[in-house]
Amino acid sequence: GFTSISNSRFNELIKEVAKRAELDEEVLQIRYSGSRRIEEKRKKYECIKSHSARRTFITLSLEKGMRAEVLMQITGIRNFKTLQRYIK
Repeated sequence: GFTSISNSRFNELIKEVAKRAELDEEVLQIRYSGSRRIEEKRKKYECIKSHSARRTFITLSLEKGMRAEVLMQITGIRNFKTLQRYIK
């Protein structure tokens, strides 16, 4: 069976996979602390998290023709409106 891992461990592993895949171009990451805008240049693999992987999986699966109902079963999403938020 599958072994469950924590979200933080999954994020560490997905960053390592992205690094090995040479997703190392620099990207500008913008975040806010209160009203202060903070811009940081980071390697793309440093920015990837479980949410990125989930969004990518959903988008690519739909593009390849997977039915939304099947995708919702796989991902555990119960509401179609929730699924729509992942689609880009």
